[in-house]
Amino acid sequence: MIGHCIIRNMHGSTGNAAIQYVHASGSLTVQNCVVWDCPGGWTKDGSSKVVTKMVNNKLGATPQDESYWVKHGYGYGANKNPVL
Repeated sequence: MIGHCIIRNMHGSTGNAAIQYVHASGSLTVQNCVVWDCPGGWTKDGSSKVVTKMVNNKLGATPQDESYWVKHGYGYGANKNPVL
């Protein structure tokens, strides 16, 4: 599971997708994340069979300000008692 992450500015990555998996199997859950500025899309499947479940994500989140989202409990260094 990928949870409470900030995923942003994914320009120039292979395929420009935010989350990619190659030669994998099983399932992937992306839950409670904020995502913006990912021109290649949010997820990209390689040659594998992975079931992706997206739950409560804020795709195209605004404001597009990392410090704002960290204060609200997302990303590295997030406040354990987020501002709601």
